[in-house]
Amino acid sequence: MAIEVKLGGRIEHYLDDQGRKRARWEPARVVVGVPYDTPILGYHNNTANTLRLWQAEAPESFDFATFNRGDYYGAVESKVMSENLTKVLYPTTNRCRANSCAWSSNTFSCPVAAGHAAHHESAAHPLEKFHEKFTVQLNDTHPAIAVAELMRLLVDERSMDWEPAWQITTRHLRLHQSHPAAGSAGALVAWPVRLVAAAPSGNHLEINARFLDEVRLCFIDDPARCIAFR
Repeated sequence: MAIEVKLGGRIEHYLDDQGRKRARWEPARVVVGVPYDTPILGYHNNTANTLRLWQAEAPESFDFATFNRGDYYGAVESKVMSENLTKVLYPTTNRCRANSCAWSSNTFSCPVAAGHAAHHESAAHPLEKFHEKFTVQLNDTHPAIAVAELMRLLVDERSMDWEPAWQITTRHLRLHQSHPAAGSAGALVAWPVRLVAAAPSGNHLEINARFLDEVRLCFIDDPARCIAFR
């Protein structure tokens, strides 16, 4: 089943029926994540698992109105920009334009996986027990944005309070760090704050703010510890 992924845009804040603060995302564009499954056969165990990879596609591959105005490139621009998200696994991040591309690539891959898993909610497996049925392994720190994306799905789209949503998220996602040295240059992916702050969900920076509050409580006599995480 294809998944719609929102990119860019802005966020609108409002109060729900119970007076709670909520957020509504108005994206700049929408990309479709199309799943492709490959069976992976087990060894002497009569079991076949599924490797699911995703391809980014545009909702409309050809804009006839733009084509008829003589803008032939513009007629397929949306298709080209969307498909570029999954043409390269790890785009280089040494330039501003490439850095934005790498950020968009990561923010595409995480929502399709988290959104697909969330669609499996049923009466037998309610949302509150989501983490008991599904577990996602994050290989290294490139897909770490999945934490904020799952929180967005639970808090903004499913109207769940922050604390129970955080409990589900921290039990659902697991990080596998394969780098031999945590301090090596390739061990951690650092994103410019301007990219994170511009993401249309306050969860990205809200998670960091709550984490810093916990650090301050644990190390009251050492306020300098928080500086490294800003």
